[in-house]
Amino acid sequence: MSSLSVEYARAGKNVNRVVSIGGRQFKTALCSPETSRGSACSDWMTSYLRGNPSKFLGDEISKEPLGLVDLFSGCGGFSLGAALAAQALGLTIEPLLAVDIDPVALDVYSRNLKPESVLTSSVNTLVDYQLWSDDGRTTFARQPRISASMLSFVGRTSIVIGGPPCQGHSGFNNHTRGKDDRNQLYLTVPAIGIALKAPIIIVENVYNVLNDKFKVVQHATELFESNGYSVASIKLLASSYGVAQTRKRHFLVASKFGCAKTTGAFDAFRTEPFTTGQAILDLADLEGASAFDRAARLSEKNVQRIKHLFDNNSYKLPNEVRPDCHKDGHTYPSVYGRLSSDGLANTVTTGFASPGRGRYVHPTKERALTAHEAARLQGFPDSFSFSSSSGRELTSKAYGKLIGDAVPPPLGFIPVMAALLTHPDFNTNQQSQAVGHIAEAQAA
Repeated sequence: MSSLSVEYARAGKNVNRVVSIGGRQFKTALCSPETSRGSACSDWMTSYLRGNPSKFLGDEISKEPLGLVDLFSGCGGFSLGAALAAQALGLTIEPLLAVDIDPVALDVYSRNLKPESVLTSSVNTLVDYQLWSDDGRTTFARQPRISASMLSFVGRTSIVIGGPPCQGHSGFNNHTRGKDDRNQLYLTVPAIGIALKAPIIIVENVYNVLNDKFKVVQHATELFESNGYSVASIKLLASSYGVAQTRKRHFLVASKFGCAKTTGAFDAFRTEPFTTGQAILDLADLEGASAFDRAARLSEKNVQRIKHLFDNNSYKLPNEVRPDCHKDGHTYPSVYGRLSSDGLANTVTTGFASPGRGRYVHPTKERALTAHEAARLQGFPDSFSFSSSSGRELTSKAYGKLIGDAVPPPLGFIPVMAALLTHPDFNTNQQSQAVGHIAEAQAA
């Protein structure tokens, strides 16, 4: 891989990100925020979160788009990250198919990303595969077979991404963690990706997936390798890539072109910390403007607990003020905590609207977070619409699920970028056929 570097610089009314690969440069521009937050990198994240459109400056490598299939898609955070990664290299993503069991999530995905097709279906019903042990390594007993509803995407798919349900692996799951049957859904992503002949396949999950009883990461790695993919197992911290929270995720990146670890993307795209205050404080005065900007109504006891934090200029609720179930060394001491403007948010979960579910009290307002603020902390720009295709507002429960379960787009950007950079055309001075070469690999 040629040397890779990433730089941010202000240029007139814009802030630019320049990706340098060897002697070539790929420049993307965003309008600068009205008020600078410090460095050009911080200005880039501020402008991005406020929904300013980005523009690739230069000639596109190819007009032919990269076909994307998103399994367990949710509302589309991972797909948005993939689209932004492609744009940064002068490529475009064409969402071909999104699959999820939640019709509300697919409606939001469709409104924002406009896929060719969606399937409201459990992913495991779309593929038939059997595993086989060959000298102690996992292979397919025969090539996976996909349902008729997916056959039209064979040979058209450049990238398959998927974030299977993580509840079985989550550190918040004290009952079946590591041995939950849902964990085996992980293997549907390599099965479908290989059946679609996609040259790039990426699986996302929580850190604890590496401790799974069924060894799904090991099995997936062996399935990829037996089918000609190079594989990288990567742990990423969201705050290292411009997301204002401590979310940790694992990505398994498989590429037909080479190992994603060798591209340098995981180091080159690291950013300085972007704080909670930088992400959300400009939204404080929007409170109540819409359901998206309205904090949940809390019980009188929780109102008093939040008041205690502010009256005492505290960020952690003392033991004597906590409910009995959260006293004396409770496993999750951050509950009922207040966010610091100068720090990072804890992992944003589906319970962000309740202070009893985590450290979700606003830094400067005596309330919990709004859906808009939680979306910002997840790295969603204001240009991403959390509403139905008809424009109807969602329920607070729907906001919680869609935002809390999503892959933060700036975090999804990183493994897709690393995988795209494995392509030979980013190691030479001949970049005009990048997408064509991917198509050749699909057809092989």
